[in-house]
Amino acid sequence: MSSSSFSRSTPPPHKAVEIDDRPHYYSSILPTEEETLLVQPHDHKGKGKILPQLHDFLGLEGKPAATQRAYDKLKMSVPESFDETASPPKVLTASDVGGSSRFLLNKPSAEDHILPYVMGNDGLGLEQGVEVVVWDVDTGSEHILVLKRWKSTGSFVLTKNWMSDFVRRRELKKNDEIGLRWADENSRLEFTVLRKNY
Repeated sequence: MSSSSFSRSTPPPHKAVEIDDRPHYYSSILPTEEETLLVQPHDHKGKGKILPQLHDFLGLEGKPAATQRAYDKLKMSVPESFDETASPPKVLTASDVGGSSRFLLNKPSAEDHILPYVMGNDGLGLEQGVEVVVWDVDTGSEHILVLKRWKSTGSFVLTKNWMSDFVRRRELKKNDEIGLRWADENSRLEFTVLRKNY
């Protein structure tokens, strides 16, 4: 796995699945909107059900599976251009998922991969906090967090809805590995869980 992207193991070969009575081929690069919608989240924890069209495709033999397991098989190998805006993966600490109610970004990563896109290179105004859209690529959901710079240390944190929208909803734990990148084409951060520490 590349240390600077959301790379996954080699995806399954292209295979046709029926969507609305039309053959559709799974993309080995990026999932289409239709592919994403095949997995339907249905509760606040981000768990879901697998629609019948995906059972054979995922090799589940008709058995239900958690959304995360399905997405593990659907994850794409990311184009090289993704690396330019992806921060190195971060292993979550106790303070990231505990009572501090914030996610501490790696400072060099934030300065190199996020700050230039959010505020320009100077980052003025971050002490007060700036709202950023965060797209969870695993569950296809949009969230609003606040990016701030602590004046005392110069560290960058994501706050506001971090605990409710990510830690609790995604059941994040210490030592889980997550990835972040700035998607300039959509003017948002993109979040993914790279590895769960079960």
